[in-house]
Amino acid sequence: MEIDYGQIKQGQRAMWSSGDFPDIAKTIQPVSDALVEAMGIQEGQDVLDVATGSGNAAIPAAQIGARVTGLDLTPELFDAARARAAEAGVEVEWVEGDAEELPFADGSELWGGAAELSFQTLTVPVEAESPEAWVDYCEETLGPVIMAKRALEPEGRWEALRSDLLAHYTEHNEATDGTLHAPAEYLRTLGRLPT
Repeated sequence: MEIDYGQIKQGQRAMWSSGDFPDIAKTIQPVSDALVEAMGIQEGQDVLDVATGSGNAAIPAAQIGARVTGLDLTPELFDAARARAAEAGVEVEWVEGDAEELPFADGSELWGGAAELSFQTLTVPVEAESPEAWVDYCEETLGPVIMAKRALEPEGRWEALRSDLLAHYTEHNEATDGTLHAPAEYLRTLGRLPT
């Protein structure tokens, strides 16, 4: 059976444009800030932020003085990205495009040959009034959860998944006052061209 990658990408676009990803993105802004710092981006550099979303990494890079292009498969997120960039007083070029088929001239990415890779496991806190409030928020705001609910609810299976999500956040909650403070783990991968 042949895989229809175009259909998969359309599904991804629909998922990330559901809900309010720009609001969710605010909760993980520290991840992007730390990435921009770790990359050592400098004024005057050309920076391409692939899968930019609403500009979490593009905007801080532009604030440093880099010339930034933000590329994403989901241009529906660019309105929020433009508003955030304007609020930050920076300019970013927003381009609809596919990470697998970058819409730029060959040789304009500087990425080629063997790169030196480094990996670091880090965490960012998930915080809310309670685990239940966070799951409620994701149910209304986070595209993948919205799409899961849409698919599972007609089959009567959504409540089981919702219960599992609530159990997950409750289990990993470090707060003891009824609020939610849970570490979300992510892997930061940096690739540098050999000097």
